[in-house]
This record gives sequence, structure tokens and C-alpha cells, in this order.
Amino acid sequence: MARLAIFVLFSVLAAPASDWMQFRGRNAAGAAETSSAPEKLDPENLLWRAPVPAGHSSPILVGDRLFITAVDEEGLWTYCLDRESGKILWRRQAPRDRKSRHHKMNNAAASTPASDGKSVFAFFADFGLIAYAIDGEEQWRLALGPFDNGAGLSASPILADGKLILAADGNTGAYLLAVDAGNGEMLWKTGRSEFTRGFSTPILHEPSGGPKEIILPGSFQLASYSLDHGEKLWWANGVCWQTKTVAALSSTHVYVHCWAAGGDKPPAEPLPTWSAVTAEHDADGNGVISRAEAFLDKMRKKFNSYDLDKDGVVGQRDWEYTRNKHASRNALMAVRLGGRGDVTDTRVEWAHKKFLPNVPSPLLLDGVIYMVKDGGIFSAVDAAGGKALKVGRLGQALGKYFASPVSADGKIYLLDADGVATVVRAQRDWQILYQRDFGEGINSTPAIADGRIYIRSHEAVYCFDGRKQEAAGSKQARNPA
Repeated sequence: MARLAIFVLFSVLAAPASDWMQFRGRNAAGAAETSSAPEKLDPENLLWRAPVPAGHSSPILVGDRLFITAVDEEGLWTYCLDRESGKILWRRQAPRDRKSRHHKMNNAAASTPASDGKSVFAFFADFGLIAYAIDGEEQWRLALGPFDNGAGLSASPILADGKLILAADGNTGAYLLAVDAGNGEMLWKTGRSEFTRGFSTPILHEPSGGPKEIILPGSFQLASYSLDHGEKLWWANGVCWQTKTVAALSSTHVYVHCWAAGGDKPPAEPLPTWSAVTAEHDADGNGVISRAEAFLDKMRKKFNSYDLDKDGVVGQRDWEYTRNKHASRNALMAVRLGGRGDVTDTRVEWAHKKFLPNVPSPLLLDGVIYMVKDGGIFSAVDAAGGKALKVGRLGQALGKYFASPVSADGKIYLLDADGVATVVRAQRDWQILYQRDFGEGINSTPAIADGRIYIRSHEAVYCFDGRKQEAAGSKQARNPA
């Protein structure tokens, strides 16, 4: 038994570089280093299908294992499946002392786990962080929250230098957290009071000669923090009011995209400053605006949406957020790396404002940024200058999109919420290679490694093997009809 345990541990520690150990793989880039990725997601290429409970978290791949989180009537779960067969090897339940509000398209198992090859770390907004050994033994737990995010948290944890990093943005109490991955002890916690609710997962940047950085989009701003201590290093304004996507990183630039309702059209005129508001509308002179003093039609009808901290009045922070939201515009922005402090005027090089997705993150490949928008609008944008290279519809895949695009072997994989999968040739003049309707809703982003793609629907996890496709093609070539 001891020899078996040592062998299993060695197998995990020797996991190939092609593993996919967090949301969207290495640094959330969405690109797998593998050949033979399947072009067709047909039954002939299906290696297995494993029914699992509901959850919007994406699969991660560690050695010979696959991990997801899920939620059912019993509670919150972390599942471990065998990558070769889809067999459930173990499942573990996390505590659930509360049931947070979330958007109807979100759920309580939305955050994707992360792994360092030895442990797997799961985050549930209804509990906090919990760590398991690869064999399922619980290692530690850290209760967090509750969180003030009415749509439900969905940012995923990431790992760097033995630290587990988690973004928890909300209308109040937003923060960025670093935890010791070995024992769950909190290393630092940086408040993000200038941000409100958001859903973005951070990425890492390793500049030459400087501290490693955590780059995280948030409401109205893209910001960078020191990995070592959590201090804010630089920021760029111009992001919209509610971020959902992961930034994309090149060797010289970071590309941040944000789309939110109301951000497509410039405002007719800016809202008044806080000093002007209180001077004209604060009738009782107490320094805040009460419900009775509400002066905008929309404010009278939806006062609670202006009152971020729900203290019954609109204060200065509430109003500044409203002003920024009113003025914010949707855009894909390019920011040149290397600055400190406010780099808005010195390092924001271009902004692209058309065909922007709501939830899916951009995919950066060979100097081209690919994006998919609700309605199946797929675009390729030149990363050098922000010019659209090609925009078109994805055939029959015209639904909403929550899964982010991922790529391997010159192909891009896209899945709409209705369950229609599209495979596109990754090139500036992209071309559709294949489409298939799974007949099951899909919100999760696929994982890719070793010639296989793992797709999670609302009902099951699928594994398609590109090598089966190649083998069938070779057999047909040897035995033509």
C-alpha cells in the first residue's frame, strides 16, 4: 500500500506540462500546448461521458485526474474523476452555512478549482476555501464571507509561488487575498474599496527585474498588485462598471475587455458632482441623500440600486460610483506593461469598442485577439492596433455565450449556452471547421490536454480524443472505399 501511495504521488508530481490546473489553463490564457486536438466532437471521437451534478465551474486536469465542483440538494461538492475512463474516484462535501443570492445564470458552484499538482483548492461563495490532497484527504479549510455581491461570486482562485490568490469583489468589502497554499493561513489581504461587484479571475505577470504582479480587472479600472505583499503597483482607468472577464497577456501588453449594460452609448451629459448634488438636493443638510430627497426619476424608482451599502441613504461613495457607471464605456483596451501609479494617459495605447462579449474572456493567439459575443458574433482583432480583422456569425451557434474560447493545435473551441459547439481555424481570416449541437446547456469553459478536450455540460462531463480521430483517418486512408 505504501508503494502504491508513493507511486501515485510521484505520478502527480511528474504531471506533464500540458496539464490544465486552473481556469483556462496556464495563466488563464486558454491555450493548450498539444497536438492532435480533435476537430470533430462526434460520437466516434468520444472517449467517455460521465454524468455529474449541476455546476458552472470548469474542469481542471492534474496528472491522470480531472476535478470539478458541483452543487445539489445535499450541498457543495468537489469531484475527482479518472481522466482515462470518467469514473468518479472520490467526492467531498464542503460546509454550507448560508445560501447566497446569485444571478439566475449563476449558481453556487461557479468558481473553478486550482491545483499545484499535489493538492486541489476549491472555492465556494457559500463557505470559503477548502483544500484536498489529490487522494481526497482534506488538508485545511478557511471560512470566508459572506460576500456583498448580489449576482454571486464566480472568480476562481489561482496559484503562484505557494500562494493561493482569490479576488472577492462586491458592492462593499471588496478585497484581494493571498493564502498559504500549504496550510491555509492568510498571508495578506488588500482592500479594494474603490471597486464594486465584479467576477474576474486574476492573472500573473513576471516582469524582468521587478516583483511578480497580480493583474486584476475591476469596476472602472485595471489594476496590478505585488504578489509578495499585495500593494497596488499601477492602474489604468477606462474599464466599464462590471467586469467578468480575464485579462490577456503578451510579453509587452495586457489586454482588458469589459462589457456591461448601458455602456454602448455615450451619455447625453455627465451627472453632477457630489458637491453640486448636496448643495441642491440635501434639504436637511445631513450630508447624504435620503429616499425622500431622490431627484432623478430612476433614482426614485430604484433607490436601492444607488445605495451600495444598503444603509438607507446615498452617500458620496454611492454617488461617485453612479457617476462613474453613467460615464463608463464598454471597450477592449491595450495597456503597455511596465508602469507605476496611474498609467491611463501614458500606457493605454488603443481601445476597440465593437462586437464585445458579455461574459467570455478574450483569447490571444499569435498577435490576434479572438472574442465571441452573444448571438454567435465572432471577431478577430489585431493586437497591435485594435483593428477588426474579421467579424462574422458562427453558423447555427447563435445563443448566449458564457464559456470562454480555448485553443489547441490551431483550432479554437466555442460553446454557446444552448449547447452548440463550434470549432474554428485560428487565423486572421478565421474559418468554421465544425459544428455540433450537444442538446444540453453549457456554461463551463473546456479544458484541453494531451490531444483531448473535456467539455462540461449541465448534465455531464465529456472527453473527446483527437487521436481516435487521427487513427480512424489513417485506417480509412489504408482501406479506401
